[in-house]
Amino acid sequence: MDGWMEGWMEGWMGRAKEQRDDIRLRLCVMRWFHKVERQDRETSERAHEEEMASATLSARERESELALMLQHTEAEHQQRGECFPPLDLTHFGELDGLLSSQNSLLRRLKEECCALGVKLEELTESSGGALEQLALEKQHLVETVRGLRARCSDMEDQCVQHGRMHQRMKNRICQ
Repeated sequence: MDGWMEGWMEGWMGRAKEQRDDIRLRLCVMRWFHKVERQDRETSERAHEEEMASATLSARERESELALMLQHTEAEHQQRGECFPPLDLTHFGELDGLLSSQNSLLRRLKEECCALGVKLEELTESSGGALEQLALEKQHLVETVRGLRARCSDMEDQCVQHGRMHQRMKNRICQ
């Protein structure tokens, strides 16, 4: 009977060790996945930041170009306005052309600002969705790791209790 009990105990202990090793392996895999997810998120965030910086720089450069063009146009307008008497209607066509050109420039500026605003909103929305998805995945991984740790702790407690029971049974058999 004593040999059978020891064999049974060794088998049970072996299975408990296998389960413990399996849990530890799963925990390692979960940690690795968590690390990879974090690295992917950080890479995505860096790419988004770089894209936002590039879009901002492009918008600032374009704004500078358009401001310079506007200043140049205004300077031309002022030069032409000073050269002509205020009531001289012979140059009305030229002034009308200058005004049309200025209005056209203002329309282009407005359209470009709108387009840049739309692009900025799209970038913000796309990065927000990705961050939300990563947060959900992280929460799932944290809960899974918490469960695995609890399960491992329970199995260790069961193993200790089983060892005590085994010792008591061994003591009874020896009496």
